[in-house]
Amino acid sequence: MRPPGSAEYLLCDEDQASRFGAALGRSLRAGDTVLLEGPVGAGKSHVARAAIRAIAGAATEVPSPSFTLVQTYPGPACDVWHADLYRLTSPEEVLELGLVDAMEEAIVLVEWPDRLGPCLPPHAIRLRLQPEGDARRALVCGARDELLKALCEAVRSPQRARRKGRSSCRGSVGARQRGRIWRATPRPAAMSGWQGAAALPC
Repeated sequence: MRPPGSAEYLLCDEDQASRFGAALGRSLRAGDTVLLEGPVGAGKSHVARAAIRAIAGAATEVPSPSFTLVQTYPGPACDVWHADLYRLTSPEEVLELGLVDAMEEAIVLVEWPDRLGPCLPPHAIRLRLQPEGDARRALVCGARDELLKALCEAVRSPQRARRKGRSSCRGSVGARQRGRIWRATPRPAAMSGWQGAAALPC
């Protein structure tokens, strides 16, 4: 049995991952920090981009922060910070970026959070993305119940959402569903996940 505040989701394709990210963004509030974990190419930037657009607007340009380290966006209630810490060499640089202060008053999405060191927030929401065949498995920990339910609703397909108890969620909600799958093109660490991915039928 999973601990309270955690759930597992199977993201079968890029569209499902976008819906998942958008639901995440709509469920976040000021003071929330999301730690995006997973190997290169797992889709961390893809999910973060969908979350940011859900908050700041669908037309918002969301470039990768791989070289700038941090990008900020105005939201209706607070700013959104998107950090990619892959190139950080010491935790002291986290303080220079202003991330610690931002975690108190903004929504903060952090890729490669292991670079935070002692600045790692103890009450952050953890989202780990793991490739599983051509899909991605998402494990969320430390989240509010309403956020977990919103994510579950988002990953249901329009057809299966109407079938009682059928979803791509595991833990507190439902069973696995199949949808479209895709193959992600291998990429350097600086590129965002699923860029150039081709959708394939199951």
